[in-house]
Amino acid sequence: MLPTRENKTAPGGFTLIEILAAMVLIIVVIPAVMKGISVAIAVASDSAFKAEAAALAQNKLAEILIEETWQSSNVDGDFGDDYPGYRWKMTSENWTEPGLNEITVEVLWESRGSQREVKLSTLVRTDE
Repeated sequence: MLPTRENKTAPGGFTLIEILAAMVLIIVVIPAVMKGISVAIAVASDSAFKAEAAALAQNKLAEILIEETWQSSNVDGDFGDDYPGYRWKMTSENWTEPGLNEITVEVLWESRGSQREVKLSTLVRTDE
């Protein structure tokens, strides 16, 4: 029996239209995915810097309270070679209620071309 045209199998592969459609899809999707990855990395980096600054502020505030250096109105400094790029400022102001001072420690650093900050405050009794 002679083979008929209907019994023949078509050769496998992609058509030119399918290849062009896939290329257009890749050209559109790749930049969006790369931008998303870039934004995610930047947010993760900012979060790590902010968490470290918050821990530094907490430690510096505890140190200031223990050493009672909060009685000076304004003090500032850095964290040395252990934490380069981070600076701190302490302010002590009278609170609205008599006998209380508000102590604020501000940690500053540069990130992506702008200055960032974390502030931590507490109240201290002054009438003891």
